[in-house]
Amino acid sequence: MNKLISILIFALTLCSCSTQQLSSIDYSIAPKNSNELITMVNSKYKNIEWLSLKGKINLIKENQHITLGVNIKHRKDSVIWISISAPFGIEIIRAQATCDSIYFLNRTKKSWLIKPSNYIKEILMHDIDFENLQNIITAKPIILKKKYKLEIQDEGFALTSEFYNYLVSKDFRIKNVSLVNGENMVSFSYNSNDNNESFPKQLSLKVNSQEQFEANLSYSKVVIDTPLKISFKIPKSYVEQR
Repeated sequence: MNKLISILIFALTLCSCSTQQLSSIDYSIAPKNSNELITMVNSKYKNIEWLSLKGKINLIKENQHITLGVNIKHRKDSVIWISISAPFGIEIIRAQATCDSIYFLNRTKKSWLIKPSNYIKEILMHDIDFENLQNIITAKPIILKKKYKLEIQDEGFALTSEFYNYLVSKDFRIKNVSLVNGENMVSFSYNSNDNNESFPKQLSLKVNSQEQFEANLSYSKVVIDTPLKISFKIPKSYVEQR
């Protein structure tokens, strides 16, 4: 399970680019093609400078099923900090990502690990970069400029291609993304308890590559654009993980 938690943190701790808001777009008019839909979706998202998320994470892998506490702090283009805690609030994992490195503390084994940011590609076996994954955690996954087939559905829109598939709601927000590379697949989806909420309260992540697992995050508290104190120190008594 420790390895599973490590993989999840690597999958979630990755600096994002800004998306320009296009005020001239008329969202009351349905898009005529995939390029129009992509422009409408990408322009919907607000840049988030600071983000704090607190809640629960449910991890599923084969016969393993565990629920833990999660605390995430983020500063745009700077750092993502994650703390995973066991029942009664006891921290077992702490991780931090910057634009070039990933730092990891295992409290139960009193060990630490530092890897370059591109280590995520080795784990997920998919060309997902630092920018893409920070966009996931801040709930603003940008649709890549590719050739897609557009399908209008009752609940919104579908964009499909050989490697990337998106489901978009009627209010032009991404609900589901699937990234496929041969037998390797990463998919994630967003849900909200209230359709009027600007930030989704649930994030589901599924990975099918060298490791297969599912992680469902439910946020009980979301704080946007309030400066945060972020601390990450490696205790002198901890040893490097080999």
